[in-house]
Amino acid sequence: MNLPPDVQRVKKVLAQNPKNELHKIAKALISDDPDLVKMWKSISRAVKQRAEKSESTKYLETLGKDGWVLTFLGFCRDAKNPPPYFRMLEKDRRKLSSRIKIAAKQLNGALTANKLDAHVVRVDLGEIHRFELLEDCGFFLRASLDMRGIDRIAVSKIIERISDWATNEIANQPPRGKGGRGFQAVQFVREMAKKNKAEYGGPLLNVVSTACLVLCKTNYSKADISKLVSRQRLAI
Repeated sequence: MNLPPDVQRVKKVLAQNPKNELHKIAKALISDDPDLVKMWKSISRAVKQRAEKSESTKYLETLGKDGWVLTFLGFCRDAKNPPPYFRMLEKDRRKLSSRIKIAAKQLNGALTANKLDAHVVRVDLGEIHRFELLEDCGFFLRASLDMRGIDRIAVSKIIERISDWATNEIANQPPRGKGGRGFQAVQFVREMAKKNKAEYGGPLLNVVSTACLVLCKTNYSKADISKLVSRQRLAI
């Protein structure tokens, strides 16, 4: 069996870019090992099945030719290196959420009360393509942006949205479970199953098992993976 062409292409590109954040993950997961080839073929089938169920080509168009490969590598990267709050107990997560909400509210209050609530705007002029604070732009640039009706968003709104997003992310993560030697592997399994379910419609337990063996050095079977996932109250 050979790797799907899309996977081979991504392997070649990332091999030439060692500074790319997906380089190490790709090096570990993309090889001619029969189990890994089988894993990639399973993911490819899942992508095609989702595209067929969506009754449109928008899903594949959004991903691009190699997008499905990069998407899965990104899932593995994020699941293997979760944010610190994943290791927190539920009570500590609640405290973190509370701190974020209070800090956002206090900052927004200070900005608006003192008329310092600036606006973020996208500047596209010649070779300049970046986000700027509208109030920090020079007179002529600001006048040009105003005349063209360029969209802008208040910093207070951004802070509010970040606060809402962060607290929702924290609240939606399942309990961390018990610690120990296998903690990272268990977290990897559960996070990958959740990401796969959201992306492909199913947790792809065999895929998770293979990726976990390579990245976490644990030989979980499909049955082991299923038990870990079901304990986390993830419907499969």
